[in-house]
Amino acid sequence: DEFHDKSILFVGRVSCMTTEEEIEEFGEVCRALLANETRVMILLESAGTKEEQRRIAALYRLAARGKIAGEGISAPHELSPQASEDFLLMQMWSVLRIAPLFIGLWPSLSEKSLLQCAQQIATRLKVYKLVVLDPAGGIATGGSPISFMNGPVLSELLRQGEAEWAGLGER
Repeated sequence: DEFHDKSILFVGRVSCMTTEEEIEEFGEVCRALLANETRVMILLESAGTKEEQRRIAALYRLAARGKIAGEGISAPHELSPQASEDFLLMQMWSVLRIAPLFIGLWPSLSEKSLLQCAQQIATRLKVYKLVVLDPAGGIATGGSPISFMNGPVLSELLRQGEAEWAGLGER
């Protein structure tokens, strides 16, 4: 219920989706959100290798077959780091006006990082939740994962010694 009629932006790397099971699990999460009338945006960093293209195609097939969102799902969009922020937003919104799912591909060798792009998009589109998918796992304090982070929480975690305790390390 918390995510009904809201937007969630997932950000990750195609290279981190290494198995069909991981793609299926991600599809299940998306399917549940979309069934709840949540707009789902997925931004994936991709090197464009044949293996990554296969993984993207598998995720897209889930969407196109209706396993995620039913009919009207647009093919994954190649996003350009050289494009203006307004153009990227227009590209995403033109898809989201028709269907509740957007899949965008970001080149991994770009000077502008995917996280920087995601932050700008999340801010401008007023995304309810930004979810960063990281194979190293989430951030935890005292053994409990932190599911929400804002400026004050981050500042507290970055105090001397706190980042190491929370498992941030080099991250």
